[in-house]
Amino acid sequence: MLTTLRGRIAVTAAAAGLILAVMASLAFSEDAQKKAKEPLSLKTTAFVVVVEVKDGKKVEVLKPLPKGIVPGTLVQYNISGTNEGKGELKDIRTDGKVPPNTRYVDKSARCDKGGEIFFSCDNGATWSKPPLKKTVVLPGGEKKTVEVSPDEYTGVRFVVKKLAAGAAFTGTYRVLLQ
Repeated sequence: MLTTLRGRIAVTAAAAGLILAVMASLAFSEDAQKKAKEPLSLKTTAFVVVVEVKDGKKVEVLKPLPKGIVPGTLVQYNISGTNEGKGELKDIRTDGKVPPNTRYVDKSARCDKGGEIFFSCDNGATWSKPPLKKTVVLPGGEKKTVEVSPDEYTGVRFVVKKLAAGAAFTGTYRVLLQ
């Protein structure tokens, strides 16, 4: 009984952390937009990915993120940007976090408008395309460069080279609640 209660508390804490991460991302996007007074409008939304059967076929459906999500829940983040200005925007960079208690789902990131996708494994200090590399120190002090597993990604960056006035783009990625 105590183990079940601890498990429920851990799941609730993880769900709360995920919801707080989404809210912080939304607030950051809106604050950055207001401060910069740029013509770029950004919006981050999170959905639960649910598999439903329609016409005898399994299809993925995006549903609003509920309050009580459990380990194994697949979440999709959509980061959308709209150029509300009169001129073309160049080199737009938007970042999404992989919240604590989740892991990035390999090869799930997409970006329209020819956007490029970069990843971080150090909370945004550095960004690159896969495969990511890091240096580890082995017993005895020897340093070795190793490939980073997508499970260790901490962020996703979308870079759109050009966005015409009135145009919009969307970058998406998925995480799995642990």
